[in-house]
Amino acid sequence: MLLERKVPLKKEFLEVGDHLLPNSIGVERKTGKDFLASITDKRLYNQLNNLYQYNYPILAIITDNIWKDMYFSKNKYNANVHNVYKGALKTIYAKYPKVRIIFFDSDEEYVDFLIEIDNKLLEDGKNLRPIPMTRKATSIKEIRENVLAAIPGVGISMSKKLLKRFNSVNRISNATIEELIEIDKLGNKTAEKIKESLN
Repeated sequence: MLLERKVPLKKEFLEVGDHLLPNSIGVERKTGKDFLASITDKRLYNQLNNLYQYNYPILAIITDNIWKDMYFSKNKYNANVHNVYKGALKTIYAKYPKVRIIFFDSDEEYVDFLIEIDNKLLEDGKNLRPIPMTRKATSIKEIRENVLAAIPGVGISMSKKLLKRFNSVNRISNATIEELIEIDKLGNKTAEKIKESLN
């Protein structure tokens, strides 16, 4: 939608958050249903821990009907769904006081918000180049992914492919260029960078 509005932006993979604005404003965007699902599978708190690295973390929740999304399941009022939603909000306010929770009625309203914030920062002369954060590793697997993702041109999704194929960072470092480029979307230059970085 930002591209349709011809907004000048840089499109790249972010390990933390969905949108990054100048002055270290990190935004995690969720629909109402995704917000509830991320509470249930505990993904939300890991995402908030990572988002907290930004100076101004924002949790943007997009729902055109908050009552339906947060209080009902299968078209019937569900006290459990309601309690999960309310409990999560209390936890966020208590444990993540720096996070601003903002509700939007539509994607259009959310995009308008992003554009207006960026324009305001430009107007005030405070538009500092944003620096993407890396996710905090919570397991050995994620530490390995982060090590590989730090290599220019690799990123998290490619590091996962590499580890799936070779099973360890050591095996990746011992692989030949030819073996590395067998991975989908991994070119010669990136393969050479991997070899150079790990050896």
